[in-house]
Amino acid sequence: MEFTNAKITAEFENLGRLVWAHVPTFRINAAEVREAAERHGFDGKRFKECSPRLAMSRAVKEFHAIRQNRLGRRIGVKETESGPVYVVTIVEESADPSLERLSYEQTTTGRVNTKTGEFSAEGPLAKELLTCYSRFSESVTDEDFRLFFRALITECRGISKRVTGGIYFVPSQYAGAIQRAADFLKDLAIGAQISYDEVFVQVGEGGANERRNLWQSAEEALLGEVDELIGKVSRITKRIGAVKAQEAKMNEMRELMDMYTNILGQEANVSDLLEKLGEAESLVQEKMSEIQGSVSAAPVKVDADRSRAKRNGNASHSAIMEALKEMEGPVNYRELARSLDVSASTVGARLSDMVKEEDSKVRKVKRGMYEYIT
Repeated sequence: MEFTNAKITAEFENLGRLVWAHVPTFRINAAEVREAAERHGFDGKRFKECSPRLAMSRAVKEFHAIRQNRLGRRIGVKETESGPVYVVTIVEESADPSLERLSYEQTTTGRVNTKTGEFSAEGPLAKELLTCYSRFSESVTDEDFRLFFRALITECRGISKRVTGGIYFVPSQYAGAIQRAADFLKDLAIGAQISYDEVFVQVGEGGANERRNLWQSAEEALLGEVDELIGKVSRITKRIGAVKAQEAKMNEMRELMDMYTNILGQEANVSDLLEKLGEAESLVQEKMSEIQGSVSAAPVKVDADRSRAKRNGNASHSAIMEALKEMEGPVNYRELARSLDVSASTVGARLSDMVKEEDSKVRKVKRGMYEYIT
């Protein structure tokens, strides 16, 4: 069917776009990516050079692939940390003709200072390991672009069209951001691309099935997020700030539900989702009451510390450490900032400094994610 402007206006409406990305394996200079990102209206700071630890991790991964593909030899890797120094020991596979079996020997050790980025290596494969590390220390990779794409979908209030992900629906008001991202990747000429199809739906009853299908995808995505939130709230035992952070997430889910209700109209049957959100809200309130009822002298001191941090527009070392310790597993610094009620940039900067401290109890897991080391 041929769509003309008049026909689209009279009979069809554009609800949004189905969006997907193709991101092959690649590596590219970070400065070049930042320049291109800013040309297309994105914050270039999203594409920073790898941290020394991440650069080493990626270098070892590539080093392993090179040895496997070129020589058919596997290597093993032992990772240890000694203060700010991240140590990687290469265990190389070799054949022992006399014993007719494979043997393994620790041949090469690489060390990188996670504070300064200083790299050293010793052993027969030291030069090759150094070459791999140098490639990644000033680069971003396909992994960073996959993170960018997922963040873009979230920012554009997109939903997954299938449980396994890969294809997403993004409302029409965010079409401009999707187009800028597609142009950005095209400009880099690295083989990565963002593709999309417009979603036109017939006005009225004729488009009811399409709207119901879209709502089913939105509902499945939101129900999954609410289940995850309920699990996190259930595990919180001490800190009211952690509960409030989950409450803020729950409110964001309600906003997303309301937005898709407006887009899809009466085909958006929200009864099941409202019931689940009600369950989450009740749990949040119960958890707040439980924690408030068991407050002791020690938490009061921490709360006072946080109050001073808020008044000063900053977060103290002890307040951040206490909050990170209570949140189980890796935590995004923005979520941590919400729980402390201070700016994300302040918390992010403080965490970066804490990671560099000698015998630090804070570890950076990946971009934006931190955890307390027990």
